[in-house]
Amino acid sequence: MEGVVTCAVAIYPTTYPFENESYVPGDVPAGTPNYAYDETDTGGYVYTGAFTLSLFDGTLTDDDFPYWPHQNGFAWYNLVSQYAAPPILPASVFNCSLNDLFFKPADYTGMVNGKKVCNTGECCEYLMGQPKFGDDQLSWHDWFDQRVAAGMCDLISEDIYCVMVGGHFQLNCMQYYVSPTERLVKVLACYDSWTLYYLTCPVYKQAYTYMIVLEPDQFMDSLSAEENIITDCGAFAQDRLCHPYSYYYPQTTSDSESETDSSKTSSTASSDSSAAASLAVVATLFLL
Repeated sequence: MEGVVTCAVAIYPTTYPFENESYVPGDVPAGTPNYAYDETDTGGYVYTGAFTLSLFDGTLTDDDFPYWPHQNGFAWYNLVSQYAAPPILPASVFNCSLNDLFFKPADYTGMVNGKKVCNTGECCEYLMGQPKFGDDQLSWHDWFDQRVAAGMCDLISEDIYCVMVGGHFQLNCMQYYVSPTERLVKVLACYDSWTLYYLTCPVYKQAYTYMIVLEPDQFMDSLSAEENIITDCGAFAQDRLCHPYSYYYPQTTSDSESETDSSKTSSTASSDSSAAASLAVVATLFLL
């Protein structure tokens, strides 16, 4: 298949590739949901769904394909509680080839909160011509501008930017998951890069606002700010076939004398910090 990228592994990885990282994010906090989808729900959808792949016996095989992340159950609470939708949606919802929508240069302005990430018309070239879930990238730009400003965040990298405003193609389009060891066009960043980015945001380090509300309030309120960041990023960038932070920044490996300021902040967030209310502009996250 044209454009398919094969990673140098024989089977789907059992863990994330953090062996040489100076910052290793904690595991997604454990929980066992009771599937009540209401105020009595015990939570743990991201842990059992995205992180442990419990519905797939912990791994992905050829027999599990076609595959898309919504199959693992990470978003079931979100779909029922926020959208009054069934937890399991038809496969056709996630077949982005049916949308007749494809990424184009105009989808990416190259600017976030008034700062330049990449040259307009030259951003995210690996996505150009590839299927997307919706045609709402400019709305996602507005959403992310507000999010970065509210969190007082640093400038984002292009790799994170392309996914952040891409309309959840990495979660919602089955086309990007070709086989256990193959991805369409590009292997994306692991959730450690996402976590480290949000740890540059002074506001979110104290009280994190979820990108997607995937867990009951009482579950989120039991976590520290950093644990909430890890839970959110662990869902958003859940694929174990991924590149760790040091792939993009080799000087940050565990044997390097140089570490980023963010890497020194691991596990320092207060355990009683609770997540703030979700931002608006989430109505198009999962549903057509």
